[in-house]
Amino acid sequence: TMVLLLVTGIAPEHKEFITDDLAPGSLGAAIMYFIFLLIVTFTILNLILGLLVNVVVVITRVEDEVRTVEKFRKQFASLVTILDQNGDLQVSREEFEALLVTPE
Repeated sequence: TMVLLLVTGIAPEHKEFITDDLAPGSLGAAIMYFIFLLIVTFTILNLILGLLVNVVVVITRVEDEVRTVEKFRKQFASLVTILDQNGDLQVSREEFEALLVTPE
């Protein structure tokens, strides 16, 4: 009964195969089958975990890039407001040349 519960819990879709084909013939074959199921299960879980980690890495890189672009945009906007002398939110050639003469 314990073997039947174990088989039903681990591989319910293969219950007939295990109880009818493997169990009467060889206990070693049944044990090898369970080891095979465990290896396959952990391999699939490892594959899924690797995919999830890869997705997290890609999302982190994208978010870092978005933060960097936003930080640059804010710094550039503040620089334009500092350099803009006539208030049109554009740096003219004269304003840029004045920056080159006195780089404060």
